[in-house]
Amino acid sequence: MSMSKNALIASSIVVALVLILALLLKDQLFDPSLPRIDDDSITEITDPELDDPARVISDQDTEVTVTDGISLLSGTVLTPEGSRAAGAEVRLYRANFPASISERDGLSVWEILDWNLLRSSGAQVMSLPLREELTRALVSRGHTTADEQGDYRFGELEPGRYLVAAVTDGSLLTPFPEIIEIDETPIQRDILCLPGSSLTVRVRAGSSPGQGALVNLRGSIVDTGSGSEAWYMTREELTLFMLNPPIVHAYADEDGLAHFPRLPRIEYQIYVQKKPWAQLSQRVVLEDPQQITVELEPGAIIDGIVLSSEGAIVAGAQVRIAEANWNNWGQIPPPLPETTSGADGRFLIEGVPPGSYDIRTEAKGFVDGRLRGIEIVFDETVPAEVVLERGSVVRGIVRDEEGKPLGEIDVTVNRDQRNRGGTEERTKTFDNGEFTIDTLPAGEYRITCTGDGWRRWRETVPADGPYLEVTLKPAPVLTGRVIDSEGKGITRARVQIDSGWGGGDDATTDSEGRFRLLLETGGDRIVVRARGYAELRQEIDAEGGDLGDLVLAEAEVITGLALAPDGSALSGARISASEDRQEQRGNRQRRASATAWSSGDGSYQLELPQPGLRWQVKASFPLLLESEEVVVQPVDGSATGVDLVLRWGAEISGIVLGEGTPLEDVSVMITRDGNRNSRWGNGRNRSARTDAAGNFLVRGLEAGTYNIRASTSGFGDARIRKLVLAADQQRRVELRMEKEAVLEGVVMDQFGAPIASAQVSASDSSGAWRRSSSAADGFFSIDRLAPGPVSVRADASGYIRARLNEVDPKLGPIEIVMDQSFEFRGFVVDAETGDPIRRARVTVRITGSRNRGQSDRTGDEGLFRIEDLRAGEYDISTTAEGFLSARFTTPIPGREADETVVIELEPGARIIVDVIDLAGGSVQGATLRAYRLEEGEESGDSDQSSSRRRRSDDRATTDASGRGTLVGLSDGFYQVTIRHDEYVPAESVAVVKRIEGSARVRVVLERGSRVRGDVRNSSGVLLSNGRVRARGPVTKFTDVDEGFYHLQGLPAGSYEIEYVPHESGPDPEPRGQIEVGGNDERVLDLRP
Repeated sequence: MSMSKNALIASSIVVALVLILALLLKDQLFDPSLPRIDDDSITEITDPELDDPARVISDQDTEVTVTDGISLLSGTVLTPEGSRAAGAEVRLYRANFPASISERDGLSVWEILDWNLLRSSGAQVMSLPLREELTRALVSRGHTTADEQGDYRFGELEPGRYLVAAVTDGSLLTPFPEIIEIDETPIQRDILCLPGSSLTVRVRAGSSPGQGALVNLRGSIVDTGSGSEAWYMTREELTLFMLNPPIVHAYADEDGLAHFPRLPRIEYQIYVQKKPWAQLSQRVVLEDPQQITVELEPGAIIDGIVLSSEGAIVAGAQVRIAEANWNNWGQIPPPLPETTSGADGRFLIEGVPPGSYDIRTEAKGFVDGRLRGIEIVFDETVPAEVVLERGSVVRGIVRDEEGKPLGEIDVTVNRDQRNRGGTEERTKTFDNGEFTIDTLPAGEYRITCTGDGWRRWRETVPADGPYLEVTLKPAPVLTGRVIDSEGKGITRARVQIDSGWGGGDDATTDSEGRFRLLLETGGDRIVVRARGYAELRQEIDAEGGDLGDLVLAEAEVITGLALAPDGSALSGARISASEDRQEQRGNRQRRASATAWSSGDGSYQLELPQPGLRWQVKASFPLLLESEEVVVQPVDGSATGVDLVLRWGAEISGIVLGEGTPLEDVSVMITRDGNRNSRWGNGRNRSARTDAAGNFLVRGLEAGTYNIRASTSGFGDARIRKLVLAADQQRRVELRMEKEAVLEGVVMDQFGAPIASAQVSASDSSGAWRRSSSAADGFFSIDRLAPGPVSVRADASGYIRARLNEVDPKLGPIEIVMDQSFEFRGFVVDAETGDPIRRARVTVRITGSRNRGQSDRTGDEGLFRIEDLRAGEYDISTTAEGFLSARFTTPIPGREADETVVIELEPGARIIVDVIDLAGGSVQGATLRAYRLEEGEESGDSDQSSSRRRRSDDRATTDASGRGTLVGLSDGFYQVTIRHDEYVPAESVAVVKRIEGSARVRVVLERGSRVRGDVRNSSGVLLSNGRVRARGPVTKFTDVDEGFYHLQGLPAGSYEIEYVPHESGPDPEPRGQIEVGGNDERVLDLRP
């Protein structure tokens, strides 16, 4: 592709990946190596090294190795505006991504973040919290400088997988999206740099510069309100994060300045800490380079002591404060001050801003503690006493089969066996093989021991149980040789346990094609992948062994050209192929896919992982619409001449005027209407900047309805709503910007006292939200508002959100009066024993209102806390499993503002249900439900369908002994229904009287008939992705598994059986009729 065409395509600034940053990962995790807040060192980030380990790039093996197998990598670097970037720095990294990432185009943030770090972290986030294997995924291999034409070249490279990235003035360090496979073939890759920004923060403490203040920036890279798609990122986005981390920090220099260069253009939360000043936070949306000034105010001090429940001093405890009842899912709390208790158990936390806090404490040998209800109003000294309970212990020793102790074995103790949420602790064995974890609450735990070369060991044990004797066995070894059809060994083939979605043990073949794979986590099948060959899946013995020769067939290929809309060759286009699933190949199997990139002459070659399939092939390129999708099936191993022509798409051009004069460097954002929750994709959202004449141009838009917004400093935003574009239509628009309006005012409480650190937001006529924080005197100022009335809201800790509508900034400063908020807190206890009740739900609702109110669940100690309540009369309701509900009315606040209430719940009656079959055997897994019968109502009045419409009073499932218990019931008559997939449904009646103890019911279930068969459409193709419904004496559903269904537990009678697709299905839908009796098994294949 010619340079002029590259420049034309890039005439609008490409910010696709930068915009995605605003959707993916917000305020993440804890860096254990964070600098202390009271560190006196002074650091200014002026231009951090691109290989700084803090930027998640390994600093090992940075020298380029010269080998006999010389390969060439070259290309051209372009500026964000599309011109050649003379003197750009180009960096090369060896890519070592795990197979779970390198073999997939995208993955969720759950697979990228280190959640163990999240669970154990505080709030002091200083860097991207990626999983450990990702911190080693990129290793610097060298750098070069582009020449006067922006061209670069790496001449001597050893074969392998690489990532190339470039940076020029004002840009991010931008990676080319492809992980490049270098062999002996020259490769050309052009890099279009993405625009960056910078931020300078000036810190003032009183009348002096805030030298040494820690300034922490957290980019908002997950929008928790943007839907589930916001929690997914592509591999290209991941590499951009790694090279340009949006979570950084610096210390202010002697002038109070902290400088942050090369930042993504997203929204940031800034936190500033300097003892003894109160921590300050401020939010900023970064587009152009900015400088802001922050003023620190005196902070409060928490003077406390840590004691054990026996009254002994606890030294060395980590003490941190956190915002009370923090519940912003997807975020972590702000980085508030923390400290460690001294030898006398005492601690001092300085620089605490006004607010409501909990004190969280961790100490060896103790369960993590929390002290609630610390209220800070101004720069005061607040006393605190933290009491810790002794922790339960899991201890043991790890040995090999000969009894030799094993050191450095990873030991994980997890309360939730699914390893998500719950209590988790990690440690390593000492040299003598012993380990101890002594900070656990009482309960059962899943313990896992892993180590290099050893088979994983797992077992569920009770805390404070016996001393564990763990014996690790050597991991079985799987060996073999990967060869081609001529018997030649294939080097660098990847042999991996087939776990469906990546991960699992893996190994790489040597120069002779041999591999040695340790089966540490086990598996029953491997998948073998090598460049130029089709995948091979092979069943294996879990105990290892030698597989001999594994023969890979040559991959089927699709070749062709990627072409620009004018027919010229397109370099660097992404070519993707996905398996065509029209033939219903089993919906549970992962869809096969392949990716390639076009060369300098536009040619591409897709190597397909599996033979004999049909493929959907398309090409994509920044700022162009994807090519039309082509369905291809190779013949005799190849499909040639598959040319893919990308499309210009629709076009919007225009001019931006400021009071009649063209405005330069205005940001113009074009967004697809109704696309708020959609991720970036070609043809959806675009961004551009105006030239010196105020003009902008955006191509590559899909047909649809768009909103256009222009934004620049000194002016309010201009906006065009719902501009309709037809396919390939060209529209020209004019955006007129007016000088900004400035809203000023003061935030105060109902008594006229100023409120500091209130977050004030204003929405103007363009729909833009602008934000500011109130100073110590309550004053705030918000600029860049469009002329006209605005809507204002204010939020502050300890106050109810205030709203003002139709506020005209031209009328001068405003007053925002905020009402004090109150909380309702207390304990829920058993009325008979006084013991706390865990997971009780307490709900408060303003008396006479119809809203749902606010609620909270109690913790292990029975404590609940509901905040942000206005003064008034409230209806309180409390429910808990096994107890009768309690309801009452009370004023909030009570006689004392900090009053703690105690809610007593009476234990409810129980129905104990024993379920057996006709042979007297226990029936496990039966679902039990209890429905209270109203006066005069008989069991027969509540048939199956009406029971489903009513809400049960309780439900339970029978255990291995066939017993289930329905709890929390009041006196009366109850209908008890019993359901199990393999048995005919049954029901019974129980009479409950609490004074007489538990009611007992014994139910005998009869196995019902079974009906099975396949489900096919009119073409005879097996159908999946749906359910089968049987309607007759009862109604039952079952899933369709790869075209087959199996219904059980049907009572005698006639049934209509039909296929119900999850999405739109065949018309007409497969169905059939059958009559069953007794417990026989019948076959009924469903057809249209």
